[in-house]
Amino acid sequence: MNDNTRWVLNSGVMWKGRDFGSVLWIPRRRRKVYLNPSATAAVRRLDGQTTLSDIITAQAQTFRIAPEQAAHDTLKLFDRLVADGLLTDDVQRGAPVQPDQVAPHLDYITLALSNRCNLRCKHCFISAGEPQANELQTADWLGFIKQLPTFKLFDVVLTGGEALLHPDLWTIIDALNSAGMAVSIFTNGLLVDEEFVERAKQALINSVQISLDGVSAETHERLRGARGSFDKAMRAIQWLSDAGIPVHIAVTVTQINYAEHHCFIELGKQLGARSVNFSEIVLNGRAQRFATELALTAEQIAQMRLYHACKRVTEHGIQVGEGLRPPDYAWDPFHPQKNNGGKRQMCSAAKDCCDINSTGDVLACQALWWDEFKAGNILQTPLKDIWERAPHMTMFREMTVDQFRVCHECEYKYDCGGGCRSLAYAAYQDLYAPSDEISCAWKKIFFKRFYEEVRPQPTIDALLAYQHSLEPTA
Repeated sequence: MNDNTRWVLNSGVMWKGRDFGSVLWIPRRRRKVYLNPSATAAVRRLDGQTTLSDIITAQAQTFRIAPEQAAHDTLKLFDRLVADGLLTDDVQRGAPVQPDQVAPHLDYITLALSNRCNLRCKHCFISAGEPQANELQTADWLGFIKQLPTFKLFDVVLTGGEALLHPDLWTIIDALNSAGMAVSIFTNGLLVDEEFVERAKQALINSVQISLDGVSAETHERLRGARGSFDKAMRAIQWLSDAGIPVHIAVTVTQINYAEHHCFIELGKQLGARSVNFSEIVLNGRAQRFATELALTAEQIAQMRLYHACKRVTEHGIQVGEGLRPPDYAWDPFHPQKNNGGKRQMCSAAKDCCDINSTGDVLACQALWWDEFKAGNILQTPLKDIWERAPHMTMFREMTVDQFRVCHECEYKYDCGGGCRSLAYAAYQDLYAPSDEISCAWKKIFFKRFYEEVRPQPTIDALLAYQHSLEPTA
């Protein structure tokens, strides 16, 4: 490298600051590179004007190290980043690092394009089905997309209702891609055909998540209510996987499919899915009507979660329990942070993500759909203003488990984080209440058994045997 070389980010590479340093995100390659404070300081100086020699001098002064050491470290870093295609000395083709303009960082947004759905699933917590009267038009979405590049988003999740029913889905995806943003799609899979797969291969798609609620047609269709929906979902997963598009399986566990929950993992591997993500039923919307038929007991949920906690360690063929938007979907008791006395935050609502419903209302979380928690509407207020200043966003950011009634006395409060606020509100009409009774109960069972029975397992073989004992019996 020449000392007078002026480096910039390669085309399509995005830089984003973090408390630990920063992240380089390459949407087209679905790849993140994490930089420590020293590497961050060097990369932040890539403005197209500062020379390599200037950067080395600044690194030596900033970190109080010898110039020789600064040169060695900086050259080693830049060699790696150049080899990975992240940096270029072609200032015309690349782009300088742009300082972050949004605080706190917004990494993920979900766009519910319509409430319209081609199924009437018993466990749907937003009662998807018919479109709402005042849903955003395509022109509204396209105008809104122009606001998004400033956020440097890692992912834009398109959902519904059923996202694939939107007549201008690909127009919206093309607009997002043209603005440098990758897209994930949540779908029931019924409308995934060969044409969809071919278009997805050409687009900037992070992943497609397919809902699957049974390992047999009988179970899946009992929840989904449509004959043939199981075969179509299975076919969609297989087609997408064969095309090289990352596909994830989403399973909502209820009384109807509880006995099968451990079977989804092997099925996902057979179909080529990247992960199988499990969640309990949220007893809002249509799901509330079928609560008696669907709701799990605290013991069932705890046992299921213990099984999946073991699987995250013993299973290497597929990710288990990890979703697309950490940390709310990627809760993992084995995470190293647990060994360092870390406190689990309540959830990611308003921390690094938000949701925009089909009428343009901005929510901290899709499950917090009540009118009193709408932070603003994108037709009236720029998203940046809502994200940074709306009182509802600030409120959710500042919530901690120590503020919740009853929770502050619980020995597992920093493992749990206080639980889902939508469940607390649905049960008690109070955001600062403990989570609903079942959620509180299963977590206490889970953490007690996790620390007393799972953690002490001395070997993988012992953990496998314990895991096997957690499989549901017919």
